[in-house]
This record gives sequence, structure tokens and C-alpha cells, in this order.
Amino acid sequence: MMIKWGLIAGVALFAALMGAAVIPALFPQSAALAAPLLCAGGEMTTESQTFYPEPGRTVIAHSFFCVEAGGARRELSSLLTVAACTGMGFLPAFLVLALMMGRSKLEMLPDTATPLSRQPESADGSFNARLAELARARDAGLISPEEFEQKKKDMLNSL
Repeated sequence: MMIKWGLIAGVALFAALMGAAVIPALFPQSAALAAPLLCAGGEMTTESQTFYPEPGRTVIAHSFFCVEAGGARRELSSLLTVAACTGMGFLPAFLVLALMMGRSKLEMLPDTATPLSRQPESADGSFNARLAELARARDAGLISPEEFEQKKKDMLNSL
């Protein structure tokens, strides 16, 4: 269970990092989402400069500034801006991934309303089928390994 949440957090952090690096580069105004972290009490602005270092090549540089309430303007480092955008993007990415993982778990539940432990068994080899079903539920994280062992013991005792 701990590995699943670690995986979700890792993927969310990766998605937030990629979004924080790429989105402000393509849409500089989007970096203003990180303004509460970078420029509390002020306004975050962006400035773009276009360079043509050689024919057929264009370079656009974006700079981010915090304009304080008194009018003072200070430049924000690109690394700090990317870090703040990552922080702002991590929580939504984490929540979306957690909801997606939770939904996939719900889709793995059997369609019947009968709990796994109360399904009838017949003598035609359903013990093996039931054991395989319990193993799939354990592997999917629907039941713990301890619950699996207990249910397996209960099945063996009922033979």
C-alpha cells in the first residue's frame, strides 16, 4: 500500500515538474499561478525578449518580475519560478492520480453483491477457482495478505 502512494507521489511530482518547466516557457503568463508563493503582496509580471542570433534561428527569453506594492521591481530567478510552479502543480496532479488509482480499484471489484467469503462452492473444482480469485484480490490490493491467508485457512477448514 505504501509503494502505491509512493508511486502516485512520484508520478505526480514528475508531471508537476514537467508542467512547471514546459508550460511557463510556452505560456509565460501561466507562471502567475505561482505568484502567491513568489510575490506575496505584490504582482507578478513577465517580460519577453526576442533574439535572432543567426539567420533562421529565433531565441525568446522570458524573465519574471515581482512588482511590490511600493513600486519596487525585482527579478525572480527561473529556478525559483519553476520550483514554485512545481509546488503549485503537485497537489492537483497528485489528487488526479489518486482518484484515477482509486477508480481502477473500484472497477476490479466483482459485479455481484455477494461478498467473496459467502459465495457458494461446488465440488467441481471451485476451491481452486476461489483460491485464484482470492489471490487476484490480494494482488490487486483489495484484500491484505493477512486476510488472504485467513480466508484460505477458512476454506481449507470447510472442506
